[in-house]
Amino acid sequence: MKSCAAILLSLFVCTTVFAIEPVSLTPEEALDHFDQLAIVRGVVKEIVTDSGGNTYVSFGGKLPDIMFSGFIFPMDLGKFPNLDSFVGKKVEIEGKISYHYRRARIVMTSPAQIRLSE
Repeated sequence: MKSCAAILLSLFVCTTVFAIEPVSLTPEEALDHFDQLAIVRGVVKEIVTDSGGNTYVSFGGKLPDIMFSGFIFPMDLGKFPNLDSFVGKKVEIEGKISYHYRRARIVMTSPAQIRLSE
């Protein structure tokens, strides 16, 4: 029993010590940080849902000239009931940066990934 507790304690310590902290970025910097966990902060210019039901929370321009966006698949959009309230405000989006058509984005599946920034 003591060895089981020791193993669990060491696993907890290792995961705590080696936890990956997200890097803080501007929308302009996001393109250089592919596949990294990040918090991207900036002003939301617009929120657009395309004909396929995909939603873009756009920073630094309007579609199609955006430099970074939070991206929401149609199946997850219902989780974000007050999304329009972020337009024109400084916001932070947290998650793993990916690329789509040479633009940086973070796929959002939870409302905890987007919040007002200070």
